[in-house]
This record gives sequence, C-alpha cells and structure tokens, in this order.
Amino acid sequence: MLSTSWALDQQSSDFFTFVSDKDGIVVHVPASQLTHLLPLEPGAVVRVMDAGGSRPYWNTAALIEGEANRRRQAASARYKHMTQSDPGGDLEL
Repeated sequence: MLSTSWALDQQSSDFFTFVSDKDGIVVHVPASQLTHLLPLEPGAVVRVMDAGGSRPYWNTAALIEGEANRRRQAASARYKHMTQSDPGGDLEL
C-alpha cells in the first residue's frame, strides 16, 4: 500500500478541502471521515494510505507533525529571497 501527503487548503463545518502533494488534485472530504484528526488547522499536512493511484483511504489519515510549520518557514524564506533579488522592487504578496 502507498501513501500520499495532502495539505489542508480550506475547511467548513461539513467538508475539508485538501490538495495532493503528488499531483495537485483537489478533493473535498466530508468532515465525518476525519473525526479522528479534529481539530485541524488550515495548512495542516496529513499522510493518507491509498492503493497506488486509487481513492485515498481517509480513515487512515495521520497528521504529519511539524510539516505545516516547516512549509511556512520555507515559503517565508523563498519570499524573502525573491523580494531581496527583485530588481524592480515591485514584488508584493
């Protein structure tokens, strides 16, 4: 069995929207399938088992501790590098 990492993009009371690290696919997962992970914060990263390209088994989702923070720090470093090397000074987010 294989696994894929998914980042939580959005959430509502009924659904969570995840983006796959593997191929960027976006899926909407009913909150009822992730009660074992609640509460989740936007940006959280989970590892989910799948059968090699088939539908993910969301009941196997496990939080990857510290991964969201690591990704935020990496994005911040990339942003800092880009703003310091922007010759026109017009880079803004």
